[in-house]
Amino acid sequence: MCGIFGVLEHNPHSSPDKRVLEASAKLLAHRGPDHCGIFCEPGIGLAHTRLSLLDLSPRSNQPFWDTSQRYGIVYNGEIYNFKALRTALERKGVHFKTTSDTEVLIESIVHTGLDETLPKLEGMYAFALYDKKDQSLTLARDRFGIKPLYIFEDTKSFIFSSEIRALLPWGKFELDPMRAAGYLLDWGTFTRGFTLIKGVKMVAPGSVIKVKPGQTARYSRFFSLSDLWDDDQQEELKKWGPNAIVDSVEETLLAAVDMQQIADAPVGALCSGGVDSSLSVAMASRYQDNIQIFHAHTPGKGSELKFATAIAKHLKLDLKSVNLSDQDHIDLIPETILHRGNPFVDLHTSIPFLKLSRLVRKHGVKGVLTGEASDECFWGFIRMVPNLPQFVRQLPSRSYRVAVRSVRRLFGEKTSLRDQGNKHFVESLFSRFEIDLEADEIKQTIFARGKGSVKSRDFQSLLELNFNLRPLLNRNDACGMAASVESRFPFLDYKLVKLAINLPRRHKVHFNLTTLNPGHPFMIDKWVLRQVADRYMPRTLSRRYKLPWPTSAHKRLEIPQRFFKNSFIRDLFGFSNLELDYLMNNGDHALKLKLLHLEVWAQMFLNGSSSEQMVQKLQTFISVTPEKD
Repeated sequence: MCGIFGVLEHNPHSSPDKRVLEASAKLLAHRGPDHCGIFCEPGIGLAHTRLSLLDLSPRSNQPFWDTSQRYGIVYNGEIYNFKALRTALERKGVHFKTTSDTEVLIESIVHTGLDETLPKLEGMYAFALYDKKDQSLTLARDRFGIKPLYIFEDTKSFIFSSEIRALLPWGKFELDPMRAAGYLLDWGTFTRGFTLIKGVKMVAPGSVIKVKPGQTARYSRFFSLSDLWDDDQQEELKKWGPNAIVDSVEETLLAAVDMQQIADAPVGALCSGGVDSSLSVAMASRYQDNIQIFHAHTPGKGSELKFATAIAKHLKLDLKSVNLSDQDHIDLIPETILHRGNPFVDLHTSIPFLKLSRLVRKHGVKGVLTGEASDECFWGFIRMVPNLPQFVRQLPSRSYRVAVRSVRRLFGEKTSLRDQGNKHFVESLFSRFEIDLEADEIKQTIFARGKGSVKSRDFQSLLELNFNLRPLLNRNDACGMAASVESRFPFLDYKLVKLAINLPRRHKVHFNLTTLNPGHPFMIDKWVLRQVADRYMPRTLSRRYKLPWPTSAHKRLEIPQRFFKNSFIRDLFGFSNLELDYLMNNGDHALKLKLLHLEVWAQMFLNGSSSEQMVQKLQTFISVTPEKD
């Protein structure tokens, strides 16, 4: 919805430089082109750039102050259940002057307290609440990490921001060498904690930070992914028949789609052609006539345009599409990195998402429904679905076990390789165990309070909501807001996620001899969701299996040695000509691509180069080989 920024001075008599504060706000203008608000006085500086979706009038501009004028808030996001919260507050005698969710949020905190308010919020948010009386700052981030929040603290000040780039006017920043090593060794992203800039952190989802002048920030959490695990709900759902389960999932998702369309500005939907986005579009069309839907088309054999067109035709909607070219995967690298705040080799779909968001905004739409989180919750990834031998191994019948042995003889037993020495541990070390520690906490918490037999596969969705989903949420937010478009996530409705986490596995994956998905033959993934989709679209759409985004341009980039001749990368490693030759002649394409992204990132974030300068350099040295037929 917006961009937020703030500086709390540890010397309460010192005022932040208002000109620098305005410079940071300007760097967040794309997140909120409708209004920019600045508040600056001794000890505190707050900035807010507004993308207005609820109560479009100036009375809801931010920073927003409560009726007593003691508390001020800068807030990014949407509280979808704000009307119900408002009604409860009005019963207590609270009066409102706007129809915004911002006012409901601040008045709820003031009148019922932060600890009581946060668990009630259904939505996505990152906010900072300032108390004039004690000059304290309180920050919070939503359960799943939908809305971004970055912080930096030193002896002088505590700074927060929606994007890393807005921090840059406040000092000379350095590369975090450990995080850079982790980026090059591992899969190249971060989900919380340290970023590539030394001292700059991404606030963990479900976190609360409290800061007072001259004191170290205090961290706490109001939510952990393990909170979704509910033994009682699991026992109850085991008693339900398949039809009741399908009805419940449909009802919960339908309510989420309805609630997330609330706005005083146009809200559309993205339509990839996959079952998740198609289902959200179909449900949204029940509440909104002629909803605008959008598709990013990559021409070629992997195109999904025909499937997106099919669901649009079925629903009698007009599909708007934008074409992706190979050159886009060169020209848009700098801008994408600039908005995401880090290299994006882990998610090459960031470029199509940026171009798609521009199409959305061109048509006057400010918010879009997406299908993200469905695969994580309902087991849509190949790696989550057991293969036939794994599936049959769980069955009690001896005859099935005999069948397993036969399948093994026919196809061979697939075994995972053990980590060689400390390779995985060292990779995790360089990222300061950001993924491993959270995964270990989830497992230990669930095993400790589990009433029955708990297997690791049972909480696979929780782990996916950690390391897999969060980078996708960062992509959607950064690349969407780059075009002033807000992504919304019906599949991350809290009630729906909790239902999905606690569903028996048999409702997520089904054995079926007629299913020939090449990734997992005879196994139907997202079974319950496909059953729901059957009620909204032809089975040719509801039963089609998941495909990767159909682009290979990132794999076909030609990266010559001369790109690194006078480069940050060469200086970082102190390469001689011989060493650089050896790297480029022997390193694989994946490593070269990581180095290219790191070079572009470092030139913009550390050396002050503009995105236009980096585009020019890329166009000079980088090319894309044509795709083979």
